[in-house]
Amino acid sequence: MRSSQYFLGCECFRKYESSIVFLVATTIYINVLYGEFLFDDIVAILDNKDVLPSTPLEAVFQHDFWGTAMTDWQSHKSFRPLTILSFRLSYIIAGRFDELQFHLTNVVLHGVASVLALPVCRAMLCGADDSHAKVPFVAALLFAAHPIHTD
Repeated sequence: MRSSQYFLGCECFRKYESSIVFLVATTIYINVLYGEFLFDDIVAILDNKDVLPSTPLEAVFQHDFWGTAMTDWQSHKSFRPLTILSFRLSYIIAGRFDELQFHLTNVVLHGVASVLALPVCRAMLCGADDSHAKVPFVAALLFAAHPIHTD
């Protein structure tokens, strides 16, 4: 038996899967922390009143991603309340529009989403059969590292 097979097949490895996925997901995007707000960030974050804690919370669920009422004919109908709530959380934590705080919050949330992908992949790809136990781990790593998550 090769040592790499033993390591990946070892039950002790499974308890570190979540940590490894989180580490990969956050490390791979760590370079964005000191970036500026760019392009659509200006409209989606800086100009979007729904990001501000002074705006009623229900507005997040009545407006599109850009802060336009969903009933407005100019609305893009891009309904993403969890994204806007994450922007609002970043604003509340920093107390202002702080690029570092916004990027850090998003990197950590991406790490958490990647870890949550692990049990979802396990349920979808393995079910009761644990013979392909490495497949969900690899799928979660792919989710964590895939460039579709960049903007």
